[in-house]
Amino acid sequence: QGNEIYNTSYALLDNVQVTGRLSQLQINTLNNTLHNTTINIQAIDPVTDTPIANAPVTITLPNGDVINTNTGASGIVTQKLDLPVGQNTITIDYPGNEHYNKTNIEYTVNVAPRASTTTAVVTNKTIRNTTLTVTVTDSQTGTPVTRGSITVIDSATGETVATAQITDENPVTITTNI
Repeated sequence: QGNEIYNTSYALLDNVQVTGRLSQLQINTLNNTLHNTTINIQAIDPVTDTPIANAPVTITLPNGDVINTNTGASGIVTQKLDLPVGQNTITIDYPGNEHYNKTNIEYTVNVAPRASTTTAVVTNKTIRNTTLTVTVTDSQTGTPVTRGSITVIDSATGETVATAQITDENPVTITTNI
């Protein structure tokens, strides 16, 4: 709009493309135990540090399985993952929307084995024929462990006096030569 000194002038802009704002994914491991691995995913605007609500997120596991989820009103989603023990690199994608650009991130989760509890009871105290009944359970659930190895060590000498394999039979009866 003009004034007493200048006439009104206009500028016409053609083909202006407005780009979306930057987006960022922040990942935190909440639990890294086998069969209980859980992560938090947050989509944020890195300029204002505010969450991006209802952001669709795709998680690609190392075996190629895909999980589609959404950050909800809080901009955060908690997701359980079924990953094997060891280092697992997952890819997390946010496709963007009318306000935010797409982004993705590779994230490594180091999955740990579950804790176990071992109990042993001497069932025969005969020399050179000492028998133990050994039970191994999952420390969290209390369920019997169905596979693994048991090593019996003489605490006085530090020597291995017996070994056994856990199969579907648990408890395991082990005869030693002590």
